[in-house]
Amino acid sequence: MNILKYLKNNLKITFKEFVADFIRDEDGIWWFINVKAFILDEYVSPINNKKITMNMNPEPEPEVVEDTNPTISYQKLRACKFCNIVYPMTEL
Repeated sequence: MNILKYLKNNLKITFKEFVADFIRDEDGIWWFINVKAFILDEYVSPINNKKITMNMNPEPEPEVVEDTNPTISYQKLRACKFCNIVYPMTEL
């Protein structure tokens, strides 16, 4: 119900049906796994799809310093914020 309340308040989306998977750990805490299916209550055009983030105080982006030596070629790498694996900027 908290997920549905959040989506209604922040994205203005309501559902007729919402099917999700949860798992409970040894401490009795429920963890959200994924959404299996859903049916929208009403189609609202356009749906407010603003960025959803839980990070209230994001870390500042590292300052990019460009090399002034044109003879050296390199790729700019950045860590994926989802999986923390480093990729070239063109692949993110």
